[in-house]
Amino acid sequence: MTTAKTRLLALLGHPVSHSRSPAMMTAALAALGRHEDFAYLAFDVAPDELAAVLAALRAMNCAGANVTVPHKRAVIDLCTVVDDDARRIGAANVLSPLGAGWAAHNTDAPGAARALTDAGVSIAGANVVLLGAGGAARAVAVGLAREGCRSITVVARAIDQGIDCVRACDGLGVRDGLALSWADDESVKSAHERADIVIQCTPLGMHRSGAAQLVGDLEYDAAQRWIGHARSRATAMDIVYAPVLTPWLKVAKARGIHTVDGLGMLARQGALALARWCGGAPPASAFRRFLDDGDSGG
Repeated sequence: MTTAKTRLLALLGHPVSHSRSPAMMTAALAALGRHEDFAYLAFDVAPDELAAVLAALRAMNCAGANVTVPHKRAVIDLCTVVDDDARRIGAANVLSPLGAGWAAHNTDAPGAARALTDAGVSIAGANVVLLGAGGAARAVAVGLAREGCRSITVVARAIDQGIDCVRACDGLGVRDGLALSWADDESVKSAHERADIVIQCTPLGMHRSGAAQLVGDLEYDAAQRWIGHARSRATAMDIVYAPVLTPWLKVAKARGIHTVDGLGMLARQGALALARWCGGAPPASAFRRFLDDGDSGG
């Protein structure tokens, strides 16, 4: 139950109807006994409305916000303070109130790394291949670099974005960084053959329809072919969680490759965000159990 003292926690995206965060966060708040203190709600915010919505939320004493596609980059310029990971990545997924404005953070970076270690995957010294060079890929790159991976190869539609993704890890100890084009089939195959961890960081595996389903089909077909060249002892992770078992992960699983779905990253970043806002959170395993219990395979 809410009271007159209940404070708002918000999810800002466009669209947000597919998100499992409201149900997950509401369950987590209940588990903490904080369900009267905070209410977590999702808001579909068009890009041209983002600045106004952030100002309104701050005026209403909102306790914090998650930011998702397509606002993770744009929100950086609207915040008073940006932490190091969010600055490196050029994207934020968590906002906390600061004075009259907001502080920007990125919990996707540590969330991705912890999801892998939760699944028994060793990151230190690993050769990593990332498919995609957007904000999610940059977060994953920084998160794995901080955990000591040896090399990062980024496969990008636009090679300059791939180079920027690699550069986000400057100074974090990565020995080798390389950007490849999606069109460079042979080089990408070779990278998969050397990889210990391959991570699908695009939204291409999500449930879509109409014209959106057609965009990127050729790239997704290529990604499914490339994973067939990965070593059997490699790990394949997809950050997409709807569906949980994406077509790409199905191909990897069929080839006997260890797979990690996107729910682990969702759970871990959620736990980190809630701890920042509320001063505590249930263990990430509790988030994961909730997501698994609510999974209908889509």
